[in-house]
Amino acid sequence: LGVLKQVCKERRAPLVTLGGHTVAVRNESLKGTIVHLKVGKSRYESLNISLPGRFQIRNAALALATIDQVSNASEFRLSDRSIRAGLSKIQDLTGLAGRLSLIQQKPPIIVDVAHNPDGMIQLVAALKRLGIKDLVLVFGVMKDKDQVAMVRSVEPIAAEVIAVAARTERSRSASDVAAAFTKGKIKVSAALSVSEGVRLAIQHSSQRTPILVTGSHYVVGEAMEYLATKKNLTISG
Repeated sequence: LGVLKQVCKERRAPLVTLGGHTVAVRNESLKGTIVHLKVGKSRYESLNISLPGRFQIRNAALALATIDQVSNASEFRLSDRSIRAGLSKIQDLTGLAGRLSLIQQKPPIIVDVAHNPDGMIQLVAALKRLGIKDLVLVFGVMKDKDQVAMVRSVEPIAAEVIAVAARTERSRSASDVAAAFTKGKIKVSAALSVSEGVRLAIQHSSQRTPILVTGSHYVVGEAMEYLATKKNLTISG
């Protein structure tokens, strides 16, 4: 924010920050969130945001605030119908995937690209609100990330951890990742690859026990590629 303020000052440009919006959550699930949302002078009743997780509400509010700013400064307009259609089909319209996405039902497999401590905190909070816990975790991180902080955040909701390493030199080894969990009472193992980790997670999971794949864009990408190939799934956000 400090950088943005400085650049705006240098260019004599106004800085508009998101504020003053109000939210009432009506329903939330892995399919998305339905909210009553007020942004500026605009009100949206029962607005369906197809990306799940409460942190996505703020992102939607920012998008709506941007629409207001552009509309006030130009002849550009978006109808209420278009806004609702867009926010209800974000994944289909953009191809965005891996954001608290349920990509398989039996067993339930959730993927999320949380790759830093803040992202992991947000992910765990969202899962707790949805009552999802005691899951099998397929987890891998990059060398430049704060692995310990991420592990401490996700440990409370994991019953078992399968540590993995993505196919990149940036990735921490599976053994290093597994070692970060050894202070807890969680069952921990290391897999030879992300695909092997997902295969083992499915093998160890009952049809009801949820599986969470997270820690890195690379890990989630390889997991989705494996599932699409081996299970002949149609992957959606």
